[in-house]
Amino acid sequence: MTRPTFSDFKIKALKDPETKAEYESLSTAYSLRKKLIGLRKNAKTAQKEAVFFPDRI
Repeated sequence: MTRPTFSDFKIKALKDPETKAEYESLSTAYSLRKKLIGLRKNAKTAQKEAVFFPDRI
């Protein structure tokens, strides 16, 4: 038996309505964090120098 890929696991997991709702609710926060990290890297600012409060996102 072969091990399922992450993609296969994700497809199967998201068939569950509760899991899908939680995944979708978190996607906005992760998308915003990814954009903030990209902006920080483009500005060549060190993470310690960046003013950002992850607990408020």
